[in-house]
Amino acid sequence: MGVKRLLVGAAFAATCFSAQAFVLGTGVTPADNNTEAFTWSFDTSPGAFLLTGSGSMTASGFGTNTLSLVITLTNSTVTTDATGKDARLTSFGFAIDPDTGAVTFTDAADGGLVDAALASIPSLALIEVCAFGGNNCPGGSNGGIYGDGTGSNAGEDTFTLLLTKAGGGNWGNSVTIDPLGWKYQTSGGSYEFYGSSSSRIITSGPVPEPGTLSLIGGAILAGLFKARQKRQRAE
Repeated sequence: MGVKRLLVGAAFAATCFSAQAFVLGTGVTPADNNTEAFTWSFDTSPGAFLLTGSGSMTASGFGTNTLSLVITLTNSTVTTDATGKDARLTSFGFAIDPDTGAVTFTDAADGGLVDAALASIPSLALIEVCAFGGNNCPGGSNGGIYGDGTGSNAGEDTFTLLLTKAGGGNWGNSVTIDPLGWKYQTSGGSYEFYGSSSSRIITSGPVPEPGTLSLIGGAILAGLFKARQKRQRAE
């Protein structure tokens, strides 16, 4: 596959963003590692939450057939429940190029996200690798990374994904990771959204619902259609 790109339209505000992928590891040796940081913000209006957070992704293992991604995610959403349970980050995922054929999840038994699979977040078809806090990527339990509750103790989790390159061979000297995707479970409902990096900042837009597509410009629709076509051909 070539570089995966997605144009995302924000259905509520009719705002559009141009997707620019993470490229990790360009020009490094197998012994080097490479870190990218990102943030996200998603307004659930007219719901009760501004879903916010930050993260980092450190890659190592270029030039081998296994690539290690150490990922830290902080759910800084200000919640109405003192424990932060009412705005849980339950799944995080991404697409990757070259493709991976297997993923192994490693983390201390500290809650947060607890496993990973080659799967998409339910309404985010471009996601290929998904880490989750419940029984699977769609959810199914009360797990996840809690919000910050009172605003002073943001929930955080660090875990490692070990990716094996699909089709054999080595990863080369770089990977492209785009788009990223999040799933939140809140007391006001479930929210799933894409984000793509621009200057290392994630700008997030909701998944367009039926009836809201008219708010999104023709260029956005064309970009999304092409991205989905590429995904279908690859499968």
